[in-house]
Amino acid sequence: MVKMRLDKILWMTRVYKTRNLALEACKKNKVKVNGVKSKPSKMIIINDNILIDKNHIQYQYKITNIPKGRVSAKEVASYLKDLTLKKELDKLSERRRNYTVQFKREKGLGRPTKKDRRIMDKFLKKNV
Repeated sequence: MVKMRLDKILWMTRVYKTRNLALEACKKNKVKVNGVKSKPSKMIIINDNILIDKNHIQYQYKITNIPKGRVSAKEVASYLKDLTLKKELDKLSERRRNYTVQFKREKGLGRPTKKDRRIMDKFLKKNV
């Protein structure tokens, strides 16, 4: 194959989980091909550059080969070259770091753990 639809190639190379999500991203102008906002039906060829705005991070990819079907995660690198800037990837790692700090529960706060419940049960049985 020499050409493939934009939404289909985004799905096949696992940029989006479903083809419908890829289609919606294209319709919402979140995907650019060679610097131009593109429709889902845009035909993609080798060496096209794709810019995707996903979760407020701009991912950049270069098409190196056209897949024949949905590829495994290990094989994605042979079809896409990741050109995403370091500062964009830093946003992602910072967001992950902030998320884990925000939702971490200190020991003794909130619902007791299984170990805590066993200790409480043992204490209550002794004092009955």
